Amino acid sequence: RTHHLRHTLNLVETGQLRPVTALAALGGMRSLKKGLQGVAEGHFPGKTVIFPQCENMPLVSVEQLPSLDENIEEALGKDHGAYEHHTEKAILEKYDRDCQAD
Repeated sequence: RTHHLRHTLNLVETGQLRPVTALAALGGMRSLKKGLQGVAEGHFPGKTVIFPQCENMPLVSVEQLPSLDENIEEALGKDHGAYEHHTEKAILEKYDRDCQAD
């Protein structure tokens, strides 16, 4: 129901609910099959996100994100290395071919 969605959104906006804690793994389009297998076989204890525009990004757990690039490591939140907007921006800068300089 709509009021449930509004309540959930309010919890997120006030910091009482952190949906990012459900994120377990990320990868690019070439990792799609491996990501689906990981979900089906329960290799990751949460959600797996595939970036279709980041074709060559390897599938990694959230804990492995710092190993991808120094800029990605620096973009992780100070609160227990949380994935944040800055983290996604750093991932896109590294792996999204449309964001990369020629």
